[in-house]
Amino acid sequence: MVVLGADEVVMGPISELGPIDPLVKHPVYKDLWIPVQAIRHCIEYLQRSIAQSPDPQIATSIAGPVLNKLDPWLIGDYEKSLKASHQYAEALLSRYMLKDNPSRVRQVTEALTEGYFSHGYPIGRYEAKELGLHVTEAEGELWDIIWELYLGYTKLLNNDQYDDQD
Repeated sequence: MVVLGADEVVMGPISELGPIDPLVKHPVYKDLWIPVQAIRHCIEYLQRSIAQSPDPQIATSIAGPVLNKLDPWLIGDYEKSLKASHQYAEALLSRYMLKDNPSRVRQVTEALTEGYFSHGYPIGRYEAKELGLHVTEAEGELWDIIWELYLGYTKLLNNDQYDDQD
């Protein structure tokens, strides 16, 4: 989302962006974060299983216990967060990254919010360009400076982490 709120993104040879994939705390296991789309994919899987089953009654009896564990209010809240991520992406792309190309906003939003099935999918600079994002390739001295900053922040954050444990 931060990148979408910029006019361009500077990416080096190993730079990566990730898809837009809201995470929420699991309602029972509080230390577990789950992708909101996992609920949607679960329901879609159950629908396909029932529709493709030679005996829908057996499929329904298997799906029933799973569906009984899903809280309708949570599902509604999860769907709301997916719609919000679409809304934020479209607004940011329209105002910044794709302000000169409004016809691409919806397509790029769909790609980033629905086109990838893993939060951890790495979108490199060439794929980001193919999506239509304004990518400046960091090479040579610019990349060296960015890499040094990255290493410095990594060291700083790691030292802070260890200092907090003392």
